[in-house]
Amino acid sequence: MSKRSPRAQAFLKTRLTSAEIWFSRDVLEQASFTHLIARADRETSVPRTQQMSPKLIVDRWSQRQKEQYLERHFEHEISMLKSCTDSVLHYERIGDPNGILMALEGCLLHGRNLQEFFFKPRGKTSHPDTVLAYCFVQDEVQWERTRGPIGKWPWLRRIRDRASSELAHLSTTRTGGPHTWDCPSILNEASRLTLLFLSSLPPSYAGNRMLQDIKRRCGAIGRSSQRGGVVSTSQRWIHLSQALSGKP
Repeated sequence: MSKRSPRAQAFLKTRLTSAEIWFSRDVLEQASFTHLIARADRETSVPRTQQMSPKLIVDRWSQRQKEQYLERHFEHEISMLKSCTDSVLHYERIGDPNGILMALEGCLLHGRNLQEFFFKPRGKTSHPDTVLAYCFVQDEVQWERTRGPIGKWPWLRRIRDRASSELAHLSTTRTGGPHTWDCPSILNEASRLTLLFLSSLPPSYAGNRMLQDIKRRCGAIGRSSQRGGVVSTSQRWIHLSQALSGKP
């Protein structure tokens, strides 16, 4: 097992002993106590500035733990972005403005998570436990060069500038009038960045079948020529106004 701080070790020993729980060595080797360590830090009133950064935590994970994180959590974000984009197109075909906006919010939510993963500068996240792409890549400087500035990715930049606060709460930025979002373009940018990210991982990830499948799916998205999916946030308001006024 990876080394734990004396404080965390004492906490875990006390908790496990008091509950009279006994684990075999194999189970202990496989179990992740990240949440217990975080709890130990909270219960011992350790300032946030003294907590380990996500980079240090990820560096202590085994290779399999790192791969599992990407398989479960990173894959979830890119897959849900694809599903939400498909849902926007579906609701467009059947003419459901509420469904379109519901799917749009899902698209923006997962696009926002991926934008933060790819671009958020270390130490500048709103949550100190935010895992970022640089925690996994082989060469951080080369990754930033390969990825380029966020200005190179206009739709993800727009998500950063507008959607983040609007998704989180009712904000004054909503008063700027209707906004148009191109969901397939958001998905396309996220997919291209995913391919760059996966290509920037160390060679030890090369044999992972799930990551290879993600690469295959993102490559197919980049070759897609589907039309539609451009949504104006005023669509539901216009539809509702027409319904109340009796206009077709």
